Amino acid sequence: MSALLRTSIAVAIFAACLALIAYAFIEAPEWAHKPEPAGVGIVAVSEPLAPLPLEATFTTAGRSEFEGLALSFKYPNFWEYGAPNPHAVDATVRIMRPGSNPIRATIVLLVTRSPTAFDAPKPIVPPGAKLLTARRRPLGTTEIILAEFVTATPLEDYQHVIMLESATSTRYVSLTATCHGPTGSKDVIDRQFEELRATFEAVLSSLKFEDR
Repeated sequence: MSALLRTSIAVAIFAACLALIAYAFIEAPEWAHKPEPAGVGIVAVSEPLAPLPLEATFTTAGRSEFEGLALSFKYPNFWEYGAPNPHAVDATVRIMRPGSNPIRATIVLLVTRSPTAFDAPKPIVPPGAKLLTARRRPLGTTEIILAEFVTATPLEDYQHVIMLESATSTRYVSLTATCHGPTGSKDVIDRQFEELRATFEAVLSSLKFEDR
């Protein structure tokens, strides 16, 4: 066999090897096309995570700004609690998930005697909000409204909200759980809301109140 022929065969074999290597990188092996087992990988938006432990309790007992309203609810004890903020007609409490994430999670209690709250159609949602659900149900002897809505504010803040509200002849009460952040992060905000949905629902379900 001539040297030229041997060289030609060696070049052909080398080219074939290169082709096999390139194919291995371009064409994924058969096992790579198999679907991922159920329950593995990224959590689906439609599958909320289990609720966080609710080991802290807020109560209005003994707080003059709530004027005799006995109300309590539970929340995650590592979330940051803000002292009640009393105004002429309002008393508010804000509890926030810790951290500097631009997408924030908060729980807000509002108790107001403002006539606007009594006269407004229920549920009370911001102008332009998209109401997803609204249903009435009893809580002891009180009727409450459970509502879920999404909205974008003029400050480019997108919110996904679930809320309980109740009104008597003298007082309007709402307990709101929300994820909110820049409007450009809408999909991420909705996803975080779904991941926290079970926690938010547990917080709202823990609400207990009665006028004395």
